[in-house]
Amino acid sequence: MYRNVKEELAAYDQSYRHPELPRLEISSLYSLHPKRPEAMDTPHKWPGPYPNADMAGVYIAFGADMKLIYVGVASNLNTRVGSYFRYSSDDKGNCELRHDWSIEPAYLATIGVDEELFFEAFALEKYLIFKFLPPENKRA
Repeated sequence: MYRNVKEELAAYDQSYRHPELPRLEISSLYSLHPKRPEAMDTPHKWPGPYPNADMAGVYIAFGADMKLIYVGVASNLNTRVGSYFRYSSDDKGNCELRHDWSIEPAYLATIGVDEELFFEAFALEKYLIFKFLPPENKRA
């Protein structure tokens, strides 16, 4: 599914953005539960910084099976994504959910947008929701 999002992002870039604007890029995956035996090895891992943390943009949550489960938008990705997760109370540094998910997120990816184009993140979020119909977006 990550590859599908990448392909759809390229289609969005080509169809809806001015050709002189820099291309939007999806980050590599971020693992929320890297200590779990079934977790994929990813370049970014809990509790490290989220990709594009200091930017506005779109964040995408994937389940353990890599199915896209949620698409969200943020004026600051670090603040918004950080509001969903915290250190667990078990003192082992694990990630704990701070939101009621029907499907537990296992991986995240982000798409940062330039500061002067922050408004574009809202359109991209709606586009990706329309294309993929993530189950957690349908719940809200």
